[in-house]
Amino acid sequence: MMVLTMRVETIVALAVLLLLLLQIPRVDDPPDLRLVGSEILTTEDVKGAALYLETEADGVVLMYVSELRMHADRSGVAYVTRLDGVRYNANGAPERFLADATAQAAANGWTPVSRLDDLVSPGKTDGHAGFEFRRLRLRKAIQEGRDVLFVVGRLEGRDLLTGRVVSEEYDAATCPAVPYLEAVDAKDVTGTPGRLWALTGTLCSESGSKLSRAALPVWSAGYRVVN
Repeated sequence: MMVLTMRVETIVALAVLLLLLLQIPRVDDPPDLRLVGSEILTTEDVKGAALYLETEADGVVLMYVSELRMHADRSGVAYVTRLDGVRYNANGAPERFLADATAQAAANGWTPVSRLDDLVSPGKTDGHAGFEFRRLRLRKAIQEGRDVLFVVGRLEGRDLLTGRVVSEEYDAATCPAVPYLEAVDAKDVTGTPGRLWALTGTLCSESGSKLSRAALPVWSAGYRVVN
């Protein structure tokens, strides 16, 4: 009887030990989000990771950027004039994406943009005003060992709608802010309106979070997630 009791106690102890071992993170378990590389401060280096792209057909989708070029119009507002990469549609299928307005920008006498400093982001199509940057630094981050995203590392500037001055840095305790692109109205030298892509804000990287997009600031380095 004593032997049986000892065997039962041994089995229980082993079961508890196994349960504890299963709760210990393995060395090869990737963290939820891990920053990689150094700060990105030039448009030349905005490649090799994903940001969000707002489309009419599929809404906001991930796009992996292989090339991004920008020009500033005569008032200093910056537009993305060449965007090349792979986007994912609503079904998760990859599709080549290419938009090239560099010839139009050159014809308009716009200035090529090389650094992510001292820019003005155009207003959003939903009526928001733009954002005036003093400094913008992006980082690459690996999310859940799968997606490589661009996130805001440092941000200094002013929201032109509210006048709010923003000075933030990436905080691991917040939901990382991923820049997103959308098509906005722009005018050429003749005043004729057209549609160009532009970086108009950021979104929380966690699609399952309960943050309302309408309540998000236009630009941020991170969002507090409401559980």
